[in-house]
Amino acid sequence: MTQDTGPKTAQQVIRNLHNFNRKERDHLMKFALSENPSCPQISKELWRAIRPDGGKPQRPKPAHMFVGMDYHLNWLYAALVLSGRYEEGGIKKQPNKWPKHSQEKRDGAPIQGNQQDVDLLVAFPGKGKVLHLVLIEAKFDTGWSSKQFISKVQRLEAIKSLTDSYQDLDVQWKFMLASPSNSGPKGGAFASSSLGNLPGWISEGAGDEQAANHFRFGPSHAYLVKRSRKEGSTWEVMQTNLRGR
Repeated sequence: MTQDTGPKTAQQVIRNLHNFNRKERDHLMKFALSENPSCPQISKELWRAIRPDGGKPQRPKPAHMFVGMDYHLNWLYAALVLSGRYEEGGIKKQPNKWPKHSQEKRDGAPIQGNQQDVDLLVAFPGKGKVLHLVLIEAKFDTGWSSKQFISKVQRLEAIKSLTDSYQDLDVQWKFMLASPSNSGPKGGAFASSSLGNLPGWISEGAGDEQAANHFRFGPSHAYLVKRSRKEGSTWEVMQTNLRGR
């Protein structure tokens, strides 16, 4: 087995992210909402939420970015470890194990059989050899799961620890939560005391002020359509407040 030499530039990673994206809903939404589905422009509101500290106020050009919904972590890993050699006809027998200098994840190899993903992934180049990766998890009406959050963070940290060793690329990671509430979750794995045990790039602040990065999106309420009895003989509509619990 011959290990691929890996990406050398931010633009190669962004190209890989485009190439590996096989999410039908993502492509369909871009087709429906953008005049240029292969290079959609992100909104000014999203850019304000994710813009790096001290970064340029202007949004990056769409052709230089990647934005994808429900992006699989398998695809993200592959995009961060492969050069463009696979574009010549694919690539076979890459070792499915964490490199020695990576933080090994005990319960799985880099490429797994599950469909674990991130709700929204945005990638764009910075100055010099910098590549910004912003990973966003969103909740609308359902609750935040501590178990799911911790599992995802562990796997992402293993991937990040691999990119931390790169000489040609400086990959800057940022993890964010998004919901209709004015602030993110504060309990369970999201409590300040729990966040202190997680990687620093997952949150902001320190001590009692430590909190997950969060921005607000969406309406404050919607209407729930549901059956009012188990047998489904009647149904009803109820207003519900959206908090991203």
